[in-house]
Amino acid sequence: MNSFLIIIFICIASNLSFGQRKFFVNDTIINEQQCHKITMQKFDPDTVLYSGHPTVDSALINENCIKLVIFYGGGCGKVNCKFLTDGKIMNTSPPQINFTLQFDDADPCEALIWETVRFDISPYKKYAWEKGILFLINNKDFHLLYKIPARE
Repeated sequence: MNSFLIIIFICIASNLSFGQRKFFVNDTIINEQQCHKITMQKFDPDTVLYSGHPTVDSALINENCIKLVIFYGGGCGKVNCKFLTDGKIMNTSPPQINFTLQFDDADPCEALIWETVRFDISPYKKYAWEKGILFLINNKDFHLLYKIPARE
């Protein structure tokens, strides 16, 4: 009976300590409904700036927010995600801008984890009204056109 109780205690304790994965955006616990701020930072778009290798599964623009559905290996530790841009808008038609996910993963587990993160794209709205602006995400692995249709 004592060994049975010990096993139950170990199972409960490990779920409490290891089962509590923590996903942060910009060093703040994630709020899936909030549009988080995009971080301005110089980076080389040809250089991978993340560990843990998140993959963008899908992206959708809704009003002034880009919603990214990402997946990565993890499940039992702290993960911090930032959406970075160097702010340089390329003079192309339509204009283009690079973004990358900076992904600090202190998570030794390997379960496949899906997260939804939203970021505020309102600073690029003026381009969306004109020709649109093409968001190049993770070294062009994923791209999305942000364009607001002209009103008639």
